Amino acid sequence: MFDLDRHEPDAPTSPTSAADAGAPEPEPEPLRASKGALTGTVGDVTPTGPADVRAIEETGDALSFELHFEHLEGRVMHVLRLGTSFDELTTGEHTSATMSMSVLGCSGPPDTDWVYDELTRDVDLRVSEPVAGTLQLDWTAHFPETPYYGDPSRTAPAQQSTGSVLLHR
Repeated sequence: MFDLDRHEPDAPTSPTSAADAGAPEPEPEPLRASKGALTGTVGDVTPTGPADVRAIEETGDALSFELHFEHLEGRVMHVLRLGTSFDELTTGEHTSATMSMSVLGCSGPPDTDWVYDELTRDVDLRVSEPVAGTLQLDWTAHFPETPYYGDPSRTAPAQQSTGSVLLHR
């Protein structure tokens, strides 16, 4: 027979968080980007304003995204790559000497492949936080004199272009 008056000791308390239980932490919300813009000169094309954010990738300790500008005179792409994550990115001025970063700059006619395709690690970056949880990135990429892709008889002079984007979760 069972003794209904007998009380079992309290069961051990359950863990208070997923980390205490050994479960993986939940994934952070996906990173989003808005208000992209490109200006300056990239090859033969001079972007002058709003640019579409076409791709964004955050993997561990790296962050990258693509901005595309399209106009009747041609199109431009910047791919900014940072050697830090969104959560580790600090506000202030950064240069390629203080942070791992690069910009791939490409340009070409509206209806064909890129004819200018150059990677630079000479990048100046300013990061601000206009609203809590958002980061405004403004950068200047300095490209050296370089031959055009597929046409070494043509050389683009040293040039610079700027980009900006607002990042948020």
